[in-house]
Amino acid sequence: MRTSLFTLLLLLTFSTGCASKQPVTVSDLARSQQCQSPHTQYDITVVQEQDRWATIFSQQFASGRLPAPAVPDIDLDLNHIILIDLGQKSTTGHSITLSQESAIVENGLLSITVKITVPDSTMMHAQMMTHPCLALKVAKGDYEKVSVVDEQGLVLAVVTVNR
Repeated sequence: MRTSLFTLLLLLTFSTGCASKQPVTVSDLARSQQCQSPHTQYDITVVQEQDRWATIFSQQFASGRLPAPAVPDIDLDLNHIILIDLGQKSTTGHSITLSQESAIVENGLLSITVKITVPDSTMMHAQMMTHPCLALKVAKGDYEKVSVVDEQGLVLAVVTVNR
């Protein structure tokens, strides 16, 4: 009796945990070393309006590039645009990239993993202000918060999204 009760509890625990995790497609839209945003620290912004996306893309990703790239056309009825801003950095060598093209939703929280590169402290780097950022297209799903974590699992920021 004890063994079957333990087995039943174990099965319920694992089946509930597996059923609640859902994959969501994530893709890289744009990245820049010189975003023109006001943030000095890590920040996440959710863009849900086409006009706002066009303005942000023009200011943060296309500024100073000739010819200026076209704004990526995103169906905002099916997707969110997530902007990840590393904030202002005092040297070259900082960057942010998407680690996986799939993120997991668990208990209403979508966790996106990114790779953050920092310059090697034993090497010389140009002393100049940089401002790395990344724009992601994220499929809408059954989540109300987005968490951006680095490859070591450190949570960089969390933001609430409207469904």
